[in-house]
Amino acid sequence: MIEVGQFANKADQERSMYFLLLSSIGEGVLVLDIERKVTIINKAAEEILGYKAEEITGKRFDELLQFIHADKTLLGGTFWDDYFSARVPSVLPNYISVIGKDKKTVPIADVIAPIIDQRTKEQKGLIVTFRDVREERALEEARIGFISTAS
Repeated sequence: MIEVGQFANKADQERSMYFLLLSSIGEGVLVLDIERKVTIINKAAEEILGYKAEEITGKRFDELLQFIHADKTLLGGTFWDDYFSARVPSVLPNYISVIGKDKKTVPIADVIAPIIDQRTKEQKGLIVTFRDVREERALEEARIGFISTAS
C-alpha cells in the first residue's frame, strides 16, 4: 500500500518534471481556460509578451494582450470566438503581431490547439504556442525590397 507521503512525493516529482519541460520549450506557451483566463505561461512567453507569470495568470488574455494584423487593425473578440469554438488545431493568419506589456509590438507565428477532455469530449480551453518572428519578417521584407529594386 502506498503511503500518503509517497504519493505526495511522486506528485511533486511529476509536477516538477512538467514545469521543467514547459520551461524548456523555446516557443511561447499560453494555456487559456474556457473563460479566456491564462492558467499557464512559460518563460519564452514571458520574454515575448513582457509579463511575468504572476502578472498574467488568472487574468483574461484579451484584456492584457492585443493582437493586430499587418495593417494595424485589431483582431477583436469575434476573431477569438472562432478559435474558442473550433475543436481542431489552427494556425493564425500570417503577419499577426501581439502587443504585450509596455505596448511593445512583436510579430509572431502561432498555432492554437483546443484542450479537449477525452472523457467528456468537452472543450476546456486553448493552448497557444507562438514565437517571435521579427528577424524572419525583416529578412522577407529585405528580400522583397531587393527583388523589386532588381526588377
